[in-house]
Amino acid sequence: MSRKNITRRGVIKSGVATSVALAAPTIWIPKIEASQTVNVWTYANFIPKDFKREFENETGIRIRERLVDDQ
Repeated sequence: MSRKNITRRGVIKSGVATSVALAAPTIWIPKIEASQTVNVWTYANFIPKDFKREFENETGIRIRERLVDDQ
């Protein structure tokens, strides 16, 4: 039975190969643009107007509220 020696070079090669394998999906998968609208099902006046305005100004994402009935 032969015994393989573990070398520093082998460990580095394995680390690089693992890093490339883990990074590959983020490189090859095309970027999907995020929607510029967030849909929220909420009760009337549950989201404060100040919060909504500040969120939209800071992120550029619009909040679309859909009201649900109290069950």
